[in-house]
Amino acid sequence: MDNNQSNISPYIDVLMESFKPAASNEAATHFFSTDEIYDAITQLNPGADISTQDVYQAMIDAGFIFKPRAGTSGIDFRWLLLQK
Repeated sequence: MDNNQSNISPYIDVLMESFKPAASNEAATHFFSTDEIYDAITQLNPGADISTQDVYQAMIDAGFIFKPRAGTSGIDFRWLLLQK
């Protein structure tokens, strides 16, 4: 794990207190973009030394699925989350 991945781990841990990975679009209760997650983290901590690539990799590592929302036209990739 590189340093930036360890910098983002506490934020992903907190996210996972409320959400778990959804298995499908139908099962998901929330849909967030990588940018939305990144913006939320940097709003909480403007000095966070992370990038959107770090967010993407941390979400993949945590088991979240990244795909287009069902029923959308165009390419609008979102993370599928299920509220606990």
